Amino acid sequence: VRPAIKHDHGFLDDGNGNIDNSKRRSPTFEDYKKYLWWETKLTGAQTLRPDLKDATDAYSNFLHGDGAQWNFSYDKFVSGDSSGKTVLDSAIEDVRSGAISIHDKKFPAPPTSPRTDQFNIVSGAIAVGGKDARYPYPATEDWQKAIGAHFIWLSAIVAVTTDPKTKTRVFTINMTLHAEDMYNFNPGMKDIATGTPDSDNGRFELCGLGHEFLSVSTLKRSITFTV
Repeated sequence: VRPAIKHDHGFLDDGNGNIDNSKRRSPTFEDYKKYLWWETKLTGAQTLRPDLKDATDAYSNFLHGDGAQWNFSYDKFVSGDSSGKTVLDSAIEDVRSGAISIHDKKFPAPPTSPRTDQFNIVSGAIAVGGKDARYPYPATEDWQKAIGAHFIWLSAIVAVTTDPKTKTRVFTINMTLHAEDMYNFNPGMKDIATGTPDSDNGRFELCGLGHEFLSVSTLKRSITFTV
């Protein structure tokens, strides 16, 4: 079961994580001018900056997707971003230690003959890009723009084979990392690479020319180790 995760709503947020519809307004002539300018910037980046493929895909969905969910590749994030690799290593470490701890508590008595135990585990929400250095903010411009700070949670199916003769336990874990982010722009924030204030795009959330959307992904890994 997905843990409780509450996303902010950028320029439409009421300060408590809810959408304040009273902030919505009709687009002005200046809004349309800005929209065309950012459309041009998007087209240029899609042509000249292939290294920003995920960022431009996400931004295109903001301008054109009407709030539709965006599915991205967390495998690509962990393979192409140093912070992504750290996130995956930390997730695997936490799943391993969690599986050992739960097995110790559920099956404390050593068996007299070989035995295989099975159980499921699920984590709470984990903030990536928050205060925990084990789950750092994306390092590359592409992923800073595409997902930035986001949440993950972990689920796993665990099988543990215990051999009393060798006093070993073999853990086999099928882990799924679930990732999600609410793509929007936030008052007082700015782009890390360019310094562009979020308000340049936040205006589109207010006037309906751009729409926040949920970004989601899953990543699967199989882990086997002996204790």
